[in-house]
Amino acid sequence: MPQMAPMPWIFLLMLTLTSLAMVSSIIYFSNQKESMKYASVKKNNFNLKW
Repeated sequence: MPQMAPMPWIFLLMLTLTSLAMVSSIIYFSNQKESMKYASVKKNNFNLKW
């Protein structure tokens, strides 16, 4: 069965790619949330100043 040999490698590659995409999307969304919070805090400070 030489044709069935590369299948686990392809599956492993797909699994690692999907996990990397999930981790990067989670990091991206958390960074967006933090930047939004920072922007709102800056806006509040700006409003308090005036």
